[in-house]
Amino acid sequence: MLRLQQKENLEAEQKRLSEERQKREVLRRKQELQEIEKKQAMDKIAALKKTTVGAKALKDLTEEVRD
Repeated sequence: MLRLQQKENLEAEQKRLSEERQKREVLRRKQELQEIEKKQAMDKIAALKKTTVGAKALKDLTEEVRD
């Protein structure tokens, strides 16, 4: 009886750890995607600034918006 309960507790703990690991992985992927999207947006802004029209349009962009 005691062994069965220990086994059930161990299985429950393994399941909990697995779920936590999956949640952390999903969160990590979301953060990576956000970083990629932010970098792509900054690259597009940098490319626009290299054009005369883009430079004029973006000259008033504040540091707050760029971050």
